[in-house]
Amino acid sequence: MKGLSKLSKKILVPTDGSPSATAAAEFASDLLAGGIVQSVTLLVVVSIAKAVKEEHIINPTQADEDMIRSKLRNAGQQIIEQTRSIFEQKGKTADDMLVMYDDPGEKIIEIAEANNYDLIIMGNRGRSLVKQLLMGSVSTKVLQNAGCPVIIY
Repeated sequence: MKGLSKLSKKILVPTDGSPSATAAAEFASDLLAGGIVQSVTLLVVVSIAKAVKEEHIINPTQADEDMIRSKLRNAGQQIIEQTRSIFEQKGKTADDMLVMYDDPGEKIIEIAEANNYDLIIMGNRGRSLVKQLLMGSVSTKVLQNAGCPVIIY
């Protein structure tokens, strides 16, 4: 942990509410509670394109898109609240961001660079190695392209 203290003043924790993302947030909360890091920002990136695809909406109308955006914002806010509670249980607070963007990996990298984060801690959704090689993943993209160290938890 001593090595982390030299590089981790400000960390970004992207989360989607999955078990591995929750475990990464718990790890980040331990670092914050232990005084190893100074601040943590929780980030939820929701994708309307992914939601349209998952809902099988072929040609969404404006009303469909507005409804989907509203549902995504609400779901993202729930993820933030659940993740924030991990920090509150340890008497700590975390900042948070909720953004809509079609490529979560790209947005995580952009936010980390624009806000000078020292470290990104994120979960791995647990895709099999074959799926990662064929399709890639958000964590793989961030790991390979971020301008700061990344811990995949």
